[in-house]
Amino acid sequence: MMKKHDFVLANFYKHQSDPQFAKAAAVLQLRGVPVMLAKVDTVKNDAFANKFKLDHLPEKKWFVKGVETDYTGGFAEEDIVNWVLKATGHLTEKISCSEVKAKTDGKPLNLVFFGDVETALYKTFEHAAGRTKQEYTFFNTDASCVPANMGSAPAIALYRNFD
Repeated sequence: MMKKHDFVLANFYKHQSDPQFAKAAAVLQLRGVPVMLAKVDTVKNDAFANKFKLDHLPEKKWFVKGVETDYTGGFAEEDIVNWVLKATGHLTEKISCSEVKAKTDGKPLNLVFFGDVETALYKTFEHAAGRTKQEYTFFNTDASCVPANMGSAPAIALYRNFD
């Protein structure tokens, strides 16, 4: 399993799996992040679990292309999601001009960055994406997609879908 996926976050536990981990898995799946979140019961899978240095339980391990690296994130759903998004480079979703309306219609709060992703403004936007609760969805698109009433790029727009 670890070598089959580019990114795997494994949650090793002894008696009960972490509900925050399950919630994070659901959010990441909804966002289409290419990561496998695996729950490993160390009692039922002790031979497998013994292959890893587990200091305490529950413990999370991060694997990139089968190679174990440190998971340095928190244990709350939001912390797990944001850490994985940063680790996989998926803080914002790149979309085309034609996708802006469809993508921003689906969720209540959406932020769209219009412009070059090499600018300081985009880096700030990306930083905010990694620190914000999950009620926002972050997208980025080309400068040519800026709506006429917004002026010119770089620009950030908030799209909301509620009264």
